[in-house]
Amino acid sequence: MRLFEIQNPETKSRVYAEIIATLPQWFGIPESNTHYIEGIKTKETFGAFDKGQAMGLVALRYHFKTTAELWWLGVRASRRRKGVGAALLRLAKTRARDRGCNMMAVMTLSPRSPDATYAETRAFYRSRGFVPFVEFTEEGHDHPMMWMMLRL
Repeated sequence: MRLFEIQNPETKSRVYAEIIATLPQWFGIPESNTHYIEGIKTKETFGAFDKGQAMGLVALRYHFKTTAELWWLGVRASRRRKGVGAALLRLAKTRARDRGCNMMAVMTLSPRSPDATYAETRAFYRSRGFVPFVEFTEEGHDHPMMWMMLRL
C-alpha cells in the first residue's frame, strides 16, 4: 500500500466517489455526497493505493493555524479493518503537526443517534485518542452531531 497526496481536484472527487460507492450505510444521502464530491476539491487530500486502486482517502481542512479538521476519512468496504484508516490517520496527524497544528477535530454523528455504523466510527476515533468535545443538532437537520478532539 502506498500513501500519497492527491493534488488534482478532479482526481480527488473521482476517488472520493469510488470509495463512497462501497459504503452506502455511511454515505447513502445523495445530496450530502454531492456536497462532499465538490468540497473535497479544495481540501488537502491523501490517498491509500494498492495496485493502482484507491483503498482509502483522508481530507484535511485547517482552522486558525492550530487545528486540523479531519474533513473526511473513509476506507473502501473491502479494505476496512485492515489498517488503511489507521495509516491515513497517522499520515494526517503527521501533516497537521508539520503545519504547526496542536489539535485535530472530527465531526460525526452523536451517540444520541441509534445508527450502529456511526457507533463503529466513534469507536475507531476513540481508540485513536479522540474524545467527545461538543454535541449539537444543525439547524434544519434531524441528525444529532458531535465534534471529537485529539491533542497532537
